[in-house]
Amino acid sequence: MLVWPQVKPKLLEVFQKSYRQLRPRAPMPELRVEFYPYTGVSHTIRMRDGRLLVRLSDLIEGAPETVLSALAHILLAKIYRKQIEAVHSARYRRYVGSRDFAAKAQMIRQSRGRKRLRMPQGHVYDLNEIFEDLNTRYFHGLLGRPRLTWSHNLARRRLGHFDPLTTPLW
Repeated sequence: MLVWPQVKPKLLEVFQKSYRQLRPRAPMPELRVEFYPYTGVSHTIRMRDGRLLVRLSDLIEGAPETVLSALAHILLAKIYRKQIEAVHSARYRRYVGSRDFAAKAQMIRQSRGRKRLRMPQGHVYDLNEIFEDLNTRYFHGLLGRPRLTWSHNLARRRLGHFDPLTTPLW
């Protein structure tokens, strides 16, 4: 089995162990596991020419081995269409859902993100005025104002989205 130099041996062992647990009799494919500077908490796994290529968000680089093992199980189970064990899913979600991790992820996304924001005033409608009207009418003015902007592109299917990183925390 070939090991690329940028692969961390311990991380490779974690994935090999998870592979053996999921597919005990199948031959071990060549594995390439690396951390990658994604904007968010993203992980990818794909099979190319008999090799498993895994990219993990560098946000989890300092995670405990139990969390990395849970993530390895989740990714391998998905690619081989096996059931994800609840204990692995819960362990991973608990780690990435923690306040410390969420703050770290938010900071990284803000520094790496490339979102271009526009103004809330459009050619015809002002999103801030619409928000104030709806907030007063249905929520008695209790909602905090998010950052509202028009998209750079014309939309046909998706009319909006929410990004917590562009909304101030108060």
